[in-house]
Amino acid sequence: MAFHSLREYERGDDLRLIHWPSTARTGTIMIRHHVFPHEPRMLVLLDTSAAPYTDASFEAAIRVAASLAVSAFDGGHPVEVRTTGGARAAAERGVSAHGELLDLFTEAVRAERDPGLAALPMLGQDGDGAALGIVTGAPGQAMLDAVGPALRRFTTVSLALIGERRGGPAPVVPGAFTVAAATSDEFAAAWNRTAR
Repeated sequence: MAFHSLREYERGDDLRLIHWPSTARTGTIMIRHHVFPHEPRMLVLLDTSAAPYTDASFEAAIRVAASLAVSAFDGGHPVEVRTTGGARAAAERGVSAHGELLDLFTEAVRAERDPGLAALPMLGQDGDGAALGIVTGAPGQAMLDAVGPALRRFTTVSLALIGERRGGPAPVVPGAFTVAAATSDEFAAAWNRTAR
């Protein structure tokens, strides 16, 4: 564990981490914020573009993205969730609860002008050392091909394709563990079957 910064006390913080000199100087309880260098972390990206979804498949995709985020957080990993529309939320182990992550999903809406998976290369270089979970509907193969080069920055990549497939097998993205399912329940069953 390494010292990262000082921040204000939040309910539930370990009282042993109070930084007394800063607390005395500011009059506000200040906590030493530590991070785990090289700790596995999870980035969940929810595609909020309108094209790859129906109303039902978008709701299923939200459930899948929320499930991935909460599962990683409950597993003790720092988690960041983003939408392709630009919304962001994060939760760190021992610092915050996954309620912040779930709030982002309750506010997610599909948008025609959303760039969709084309936003993935714009995530910057912060992918280094992170596991990436992408949740989308039924995008065209051309959109998925554009995603491929951006995936090299991540240690592992999971791709959830949620919704009915029209004609042929589910598309494949080289370098990504892909699970295609029509509903969130089917996704859970396929994920558990495949991941084991």
